[in-house]
Amino acid sequence: MNFAKKYLDCYHVPFNSYSLDSSDAFVPDMGLRHSLYMDYDYKTFFSSVSNKIEENIIYRVKDTFYCSYFIFKIPYLNNSFAFAGPYHLGGINSSVLSEIISNNNLPPSRLPILERFYNNMSHFEDDRHIQNAIITLGSIIWDDIDGFEMREINDFIVDEDFLYGLKPKHNEPEDTLLSMRLLEERYDTERLI
Repeated sequence: MNFAKKYLDCYHVPFNSYSLDSSDAFVPDMGLRHSLYMDYDYKTFFSSVSNKIEENIIYRVKDTFYCSYFIFKIPYLNNSFAFAGPYHLGGINSSVLSEIISNNNLPPSRLPILERFYNNMSHFEDDRHIQNAIITLGSIIWDDIDGFEMREINDFIVDEDFLYGLKPKHNEPEDTLLSMRLLEERYDTERLI
């Protein structure tokens, strides 16, 4: 797994393993959900992920924030799995950010958090180089290319009840109409630049 980690580090794509038995904190999304939602518990997140993924399958997932990951259970370690990502396919612009805010029921005041997050993340037009590294790792872990399968999941939601039970963080009460107007003005200004 060290080869994959070093290779992905060259592209600034995080690669980590996590055990449910560990007390160590690991944040798979560079802290995004913790920044956006009150009481976000990554332990619950990992427990839910563990229940949803199967042995000998590498999942290529895209979450509701349009972040891409590869996730799989590590066969020789109990209750452990690996995460490669997040990274983003394509570009981020104001319309994509608006979609993300809308799809995740976030207030417009969360826009600066999203902008910082995406500015710090790797972006690719094509991720075949990442996928090839993960497939190579899989063929080493499972002794053969036929020892595992790949599955793709879009709009990956680990636990809908958990996610939608969360309340977005608010710095202050907002007038929704005013916030929308400010956001529209900002997009209009950005389009002129």
